[in-house]
Formats: sequence, structure tokens, C-alpha cells
Amino acid sequence: MKKNYTDFHHLLATGETDLPDGVKKIIDFFTANNLWFNLSRNVKALGCKEAANKRNRLGHTGIPLEHELKSFFGKFINAAGNEQYVIFHCKAHQELDHDKIKRALRAMKEVNKLSNEELKNVFHLGYGLVNPFTLNPLFSDPPILQVFDKSLSINIIPPYTMMTNAGDLTWAIEFKPKELLDAVKHYRIEDIVTYTSANNRSAEQKRPKIGILTGNNPESGIALWQKINHIIREKRREHFYGDISFPHVIVESIPDMGLSMELDLREKETWEAVNKGIISLCNQGATIVCIACNTTQYFTAKIHDITSQYQSRFISIPEVTFDYLVKNNIKEFAFLGIKYVTDLNGKWSAFKKLREFKIETLPEESIAKIHELAFKVKQEGITGPGITKLRDLLNRETQSKTVVIALTELSILLGTQKERSREGRTYIDTLELLAEAVADEYLRLTQDLYPETRGD
Repeated sequence: MKKNYTDFHHLLATGETDLPDGVKKIIDFFTANNLWFNLSRNVKALGCKEAANKRNRLGHTGIPLEHELKSFFGKFINAAGNEQYVIFHCKAHQELDHDKIKRALRAMKEVNKLSNEELKNVFHLGYGLVNPFTLNPLFSDPPILQVFDKSLSINIIPPYTMMTNAGDLTWAIEFKPKELLDAVKHYRIEDIVTYTSANNRSAEQKRPKIGILTGNNPESGIALWQKINHIIREKRREHFYGDISFPHVIVESIPDMGLSMELDLREKETWEAVNKGIISLCNQGATIVCIACNTTQYFTAKIHDITSQYQSRFISIPEVTFDYLVKNNIKEFAFLGIKYVTDLNGKWSAFKKLREFKIETLPEESIAKIHELAFKVKQEGITGPGITKLRDLLNRETQSKTVVIALTELSILLGTQKERSREGRTYIDTLELLAEAVADEYLRLTQDLYPETRGD
């Protein structure tokens, strides 16, 4: 649908009465070629990094550097010995490889960047205003050549668009790079950037997906998902771009997971539920797999066997808990959970490695109260009496200064409490430790998607 200039008058700032000529040319180009586009305003921006930090898209200020188009305007002596203008386009986090450029153009010498004076006097442009849309290739003879790096057709970060200036330093345009080439004339696609794993991904490379298996109880999976999202939002900080920065999450909530509350009587049926859920997550493309349940970690070895066949990684609660305790030099604590989890000398606990620590032994009556509270949370959800019982458990049934909570129903109740350290006591929630480990693995796997977030 053809757009008129007046369709964008709502973007005019106070005191502005009309669109800049450069913006009008952009609108003409995109409407004439029936291309999708979106115009926006930003604080005046020159270089690509500065511009990427100031672009506005989907209600957020700032876009990944990879989503900003970088353009280099130069001239060279072609194979026929004639001087020719050329514009190179790539993603802003990439660096042009001038040896590749010289070979691709069969240039007699290296390409020289145009001076600001030539940009202004010949093309009526300036630094920060070059783009692929409005220059007439037949302005010169031989024609102006535009060269696009081949990676511009690969964009796997939502919303799968790119941005650049819209003919003015305070106006920006969002466009779909794959569509653009259908409209540009006198162009070539070449490999023109310095190779790195980050800026030359294959088209088959996918964003990682997180798979959560839950059902014992369903709310534990919801809580885990919320914790993962919170951690990712906090750790990406200024590189968090709203909804599109959250991970792709697949949740399998299987009611039969509740059978694990009587694991000794229902091992076969519990494993069938776990096995079904893990395979389903892997078949749906989960790269990172986890279970929002402490009891079914008993099947960790079998789960690793399955996920390894799918090139997925299973992150287990016992492993991340042990690592956390060692890293933080925590040597003694009370360990709260149902008997299948806390009986480290029995058959069913996946936490046997914790026997290396000094653990406060709770009496059978306390274990029974924990078991009873777990069922109460399953049946009633979060209630005032349930929270009161949790506080009673923590205050009356344990003596240690540090308490490790390995029961997701207690984790859910604990999540309602603002203070995790009271009267000199510290509470460690294994569900939170799992969320931290899953979020860290997701961020590690996506560091090539968001190169600007790296610490190196």
C-alpha cells in the first residue's frame, strides 16, 4: 500500500512542519518498490555504534549492533583502468576485509574512502547519511556499484530486520534486508568481511531453546521460567531489547510427574513420564534441558544419555547445587526436602555427592511435616497458612545458619518472601540455582548472536 508523506507527520518534532528531503526520498524508494518499512526518530547519531544505541524499535531504545547497517562509500580503479564509485554494505559489528574487496572487484589498487568534502560536494551527503536506497547508480559512468556482504541475508535474531539512517541523522528506517536486493540496481553480493564465528554464521545456525519439564508441581516450572527470564533481563542490562531478548522456551507439563512423590512405589511410571517429557523437549529442538523438580533428578544418568543423542545439554539440580556450595565455601547446612531427596544414604536421592559436607540431620517428624506441606501447596497453591508453616519449618525445625531448600513447593513459598536472610540465617533455593545455571548457559550460547555483550 502506497504511503504518503503525511502518514509520517506524527513523527515531526515540535517546530517541524515537513519531512526532510532525504526522508521523502526514502519513502519514495520503498513505496515505489512495494517494500515493507518502518520509520522512526532518534537522537542525532553519526557512527554505527552510536546509532545502534539510539535507534528506537518495538518500544525499546537501542538495537543489537548486528542489526545496524554499515555503509562504506569509496572509489577504486577497476579492471578496465577506470575510476569507479562503490558502496559496501555489511552488518555494523563486522569489519571489511580490504584484501577480499580488492579480489572481488578485480581492483587495480585498494579502494579509497570518499572524503567528507567529496561526499558533500558531489553527492550532497555527509558522514552518517550513506545508505543503499536513494543514490542513482547511473549518476556516474561507469555506474555506482553497490556490494552487499553475503551475511546480510542471514538474520536469526528477532525481529529479523535491520536499521539505518533514513536520509537524516535523526530519522531511521527499519527494513527487511532480504527484500531490499529485489529493488536495488547495479549490485553484487560478495564475501567482503573479516571472518569470525560471530559475523559469518551459517544459515542453518539456530538460536538456542530452553526446554523445561515440569508437573511436580506445574507451578514449579512456571516459577523456574520466571526466574530464568529475570536473570537474563538483569544480566543483559543495556543489551536487553524487551520481549525479543527473552529465550525461546518449550514447557512440557506432565501431570504424571507427581507420581515421584512416592518414587519408591512408582519408579517405573515416574520414569515413563520423565522419559516421555525429555524426548518431547529434544524433538522440539530444546538445546538446554532442565527439570523443575528435585526428586526426579534421580534419573540424571538416563536423562544425560537421551539428551546427548540430540546434542542437547541437560543441566541437573544436584550438579549445580554442589558447584555452588563449593564455589562459595559453604561447608555445613540444613538440607530440606522430601525423604527421597534428603536421605543421602538411601537409593533415591540424586544429591549423594553432598555427603562431602556437614549436613544437619532432621528428625523423622520434621521430614513428615515437610512432606505434608508439599502436598498442601500442591492442593491449595500459595496460601497464608502455607507460608506460616514454611516459616515455622525454617525457624523451629532447623538450627543451621545456612538452609538449602530442595523442594520446589517450598521454593514457591519462599519466592513470596522478600528477605532471604533473617536473623543471621541464609536460605539457598536449588530452583534458583538451576535458573542461574540455565540462564548462564543460554547467554553463553547466544554470545555470538549478540557480540556486543561479550566481556572480551
